[in-house]
Amino acid sequence: MSNGPTRREFAGAALVAAVAGTLPACADPQRVAHLDELVDGEPVTFRYPDNHPAFLVRLSGPAEGGVGPNNNIVAFHQACPHMGCPLPLHDKRLLGAGELGPCACHRSTFDMRYKGRQLFGRATQNLVRVQLEMRGNYVYAIGIEGRPFGEATRVDG
Repeated sequence: MSNGPTRREFAGAALVAAVAGTLPACADPQRVAHLDELVDGEPVTFRYPDNHPAFLVRLSGPAEGGVGPNNNIVAFHQACPHMGCPLPLHDKRLLGAGELGPCACHRSTFDMRYKGRQLFGRATQNLVRVQLEMRGNYVYAIGIEGRPFGEATRVDG
């Protein structure tokens, strides 16, 4: 007889690990911007959660998971998921169209219209997406999807 976990315990732990990257962050909602402040392609930088550099941008068209009147407001962490290099936010034309990159380290690019999906480069995962919610005319950060670069998987118990 083994002292290891039962099949049921192992399956439960695997399920927890699989969904851990898509749960809301354990942080209070944070007000990020007012709708009147947003201009297509101009990023609004903020830190969320735990001081991670992030940005919010209004795209010129709708985005999967976007918020706002046209579902075109999205937010992501500014670190490339490959090695944590900062992603450029200076090209307003590309940002407005929904493209982010290339990463200065290994040229990864991402599509913000489809939840930060990787388009090119060495990254092996999508961008960490900041979940947003509208409250009146204000945009709030309420959680994240993915694991911020450099953070280990947390195991309690």
